[in-house]
Amino acid sequence: MKTLNKVIPTLGVFLLTFALVGRATPATAAPATIYAGYQFLDISAAGTSESIPLGVAAGITVPLTSPWNVVGDFGWSRKSENGATNTATSIAGGLRYVPMTMMGSITPYVQAVIGVEMDKSSAGSFSATDNNLMIQPGVGGTFALSSSLRGFAEADYRRVQASGATANDFVLRVGVVLFGK
Repeated sequence: MKTLNKVIPTLGVFLLTFALVGRATPATAAPATIYAGYQFLDISAAGTSESIPLGVAAGITVPLTSPWNVVGDFGWSRKSENGATNTATSIAGGLRYVPMTMMGSITPYVQAVIGVEMDKSSAGSFSATDNNLMIQPGVGGTFALSSSLRGFAEADYRRVQASGATANDFVLRVGVVLFGK
C-alpha cells in the first residue's frame, strides 16, 4: 500500500496532462521517428541532490493511431568524481500524444513511459548495481533546425522506486531527429 501511495500522484499528473492537451486538433500520422541527443540528469533522493551533466538519450516513436504513438526510450548518464563513478541507464516504453502543430514548424507532445533504471556505483574494487522501476511523464517538441533537419527538446519527471527509498529525477534532453519527423 505504501508503494501505491507513492505512485498515485505521478499517475495523476500524467493523466491530467493528457486530459488538458487532449482538446487540441490531431496531427496527421507520420512514419517512425528515430532521435538521439544530449541528456542532463538531476537526481533528488533522501534530502540530497546530484546533477549528472554527461549523458546521451535515444529513442524511437512508431505511429499507433493518430494522435497516439508508441515510444521506446533509452538514456545513459555518468559522473566520475574523487575516484568514484556513478552511472544511471534507463530503458522504457510507453505512449506519446502528438496533439497539433503550433507556429508552423514546432510539433509539441506529451508522453509517459514506464521501465527500469539501472544504477551502478563503483569506487576502487567496490561495485554495486541496483535495478529499479521508473515512471517518467514528460513534455517536449520537435522543431525545424533547417529545411532538411529537425531537432527536439524534452523535459521529463522521472520517479524511481528504489528499494526502501524513492528518487525524484529531472531529465532534460535536446538533440536531433535522425529519421522521420
